[in-house]
Amino acid sequence: MQDKKYSLVVLFILFFATGSLFAQISDQAEADVTITLQKGLSITAGGDLDFGEQVILSSDENISASSPVNILVTGEPSKAVDFTFPTTVSLTGSGGSLTFTTLLEETGATTSHTSGSVVSNSASETIAGDGTLNLWLGGSILVPSSANSGLYTGTFNITVAY
Repeated sequence: MQDKKYSLVVLFILFFATGSLFAQISDQAEADVTITLQKGLSITAGGDLDFGEQVILSSDENISASSPVNILVTGEPSKAVDFTFPTTVSLTGSGGSLTFTTLLEETGATTSHTSGSVVSNSASETIAGDGTLNLWLGGSILVPSSANSGLYTGTFNITVAY
């Protein structure tokens, strides 16, 4: 009887031990790895917007820029970009300040300004197929008759992002 018990225990151990012998000792899985690359954004101002010398008149005068400044955006062709910029810029000078009201236009890949589409703050535009987008900064300054003589300066900042 004891031999039967011993035999059953041995058979039981062999049965379960051999079951684990047939189990997999390795396996594998796979995952795809992807990346989409795009050209980085670059923005360059082609100069400063200079209204030149103006005469203070006896009444308030709104002076417009005679020629806009080119701002070149380069990036991924046909990709939409968002713009953020101020609609007004404070110019400070001799004893006071003036307000520059911005006008930003875009001409796509066209590198000359005849007339462009107005770009609104927080608007999206599409980079042209050649990877460029030409913006043109213009605008006007309201010069009150009470303004002090002297140089007035300010800074226009624009941010572009995909």
